[in-house]
Amino acid sequence: MHTSAHAPEKREQALLLVADEGIGARRLEAALVAQGHSVNRAAPDDADLFSSALGRQAIVFVPCRSLLSAELSGEGGVRRVDVEAVLGAARAPGVELLVAALPEAPEFDGLVDAIQRHGKPYVIVRAPGLMEEVAQTLELAEQTLWLPRTGSVRVARADALAAAVVAALDAEDQGRVTPVKSERFDVASLFDAAARSRGGKVRVRAVAPAVYRMLRPVARWLKRGEPAPLAFADQLLATASRPSRRDAFAS
Repeated sequence: MHTSAHAPEKREQALLLVADEGIGARRLEAALVAQGHSVNRAAPDDADLFSSALGRQAIVFVPCRSLLSAELSGEGGVRRVDVEAVLGAARAPGVELLVAALPEAPEFDGLVDAIQRHGKPYVIVRAPGLMEEVAQTLELAEQTLWLPRTGSVRVARADALAAAVVAALDAEDQGRVTPVKSERFDVASLFDAAARSRGGKVRVRAVAPAVYRMLRPVARWLKRGEPAPLAFADQLLATASRPSRRDAFAS
């Protein structure tokens, strides 16, 4: 069958993955290797990223360990010096493309501006926090969590993030910012989906917001502290009312 549109030809590339250790970076590296790419790994604060980039055709940059933590913290989460080192490495001979996987948090808009002004061909993919990052908070959770069926939280899957980056490496339409496919949940449904992804060992019970507010002090007293998943749920509920800020890279 004849078609007028042709998918870009996939080619194996020598890549430099600039990322700290984290769920997203691990899944991304595995996906790139599975596609046949040769991947070298470096941390954003490595002393000589320029030398590491020599002989690489593209740089893939993930500026934070956790996309979800970046969304919740309200901070840029990446130092100016690290970004300047990555942009400098992108000027190394042979580097043709910079692919950046950035949080959706508005605090990273300035980093988008910095990449766009740099002059190197780029593709930016932006994602909310990852479902797998939510699931990680359940490692030490109680068998049952009582959480409110309220709020509206978007998350992406690590596989969707990896697929977006892999596609960006072969894309012909560079110089763009692309959202990663995501899903929307209330807080109870989000943790239930995360628990199911870990085999369902933690059961999530949805309660009314008023009931949840009454249970929170009881949980603190019984556990003699702040149960991590509940503290995390509180952060998710608070993000909707958090004012956005531009980070220092916008200057």
